[in-house]
Amino acid sequence: MATLYATFTSIMSGDKPVYASRSRAAQKLTTSGTSQTLAYAAQGYGEYLSITVSGGAVAIDINGSPTAVVGAAGTHFIADGATKEFGPLKAGDSVAVIDA
Repeated sequence: MATLYATFTSIMSGDKPVYASRSRAAQKLTTSGTSQTLAYAAQGYGEYLSITVSGGAVAIDINGSPTAVVGAAGTHFIADGATKEFGPLKAGDSVAVIDA
């Protein structure tokens, strides 16, 4: 069982390579051996997602109707203690997570 911290944010106006000072949404989730979907989804093209994992490795899937499956094509592995960033996302993109 791991703890996943997810933050949805955008970049500064004018496409500067810096995140906006405030996130739009954030969620803390305790993972399990069953695929779970975050409560939030991207609202528009250009949002970015930052995920930090603590307490174990996870696999995630990002799309409009995600299901996380360890080792499946399109699934991303995130090691314990790691942070990964994804984007730009499309409107409606969500994240599913499962223990790896």
